[in-house]
Amino acid sequence: MSEKALYITVISIAAGVALILAVLWGIMVASFNKPLPAPRQPVVVQAPVQSSAQSDATGPDNDDTKLAVSIGQTAWLHNGSDSVDVATSQKSLMALVTAATNGDRHSYDSVFRKGQAFRVGDGAEVQLIGQGTESGHIKILTGASAGKTGYVPQEWITKT
Repeated sequence: MSEKALYITVISIAAGVALILAVLWGIMVASFNKPLPAPRQPVVVQAPVQSSAQSDATGPDNDDTKLAVSIGQTAWLHNGSDSVDVATSQKSLMALVTAATNGDRHSYDSVFRKGQAFRVGDGAEVQLIGQGTESGHIKILTGASAGKTGYVPQEWITKT
């Protein structure tokens, strides 16, 4: 093979490699410019607001199912979703609430990956074993998570 033919072959190979790299670069740039898929909408936890006009014995939204549950009583978890997220500590509950409020799906899922939260079905039967100002400490009585304890917002703990 002559020196000129070798030179043309090397240039052709270099051009092919450059073309392949340009295509790969374009694919990479295009993938970074795509919008991320919409995350599953987190449950936004809000403390109930009660005005003085709503201070009758049935609670803030005049619904007997929202009456306060006393420690030791059996209750049920409801949050308007198919499942209820239960934190294993008050700190992890705060992390879930903060992530949900900020729409931070990664942080929300991180609490689960670390084993600091678990899910139960909506309507799970629980026993209230303690309560704070905005959260309830519960023991799950039914289902696959029976016997586990955790924390949820108080408004998710209902009498029915």
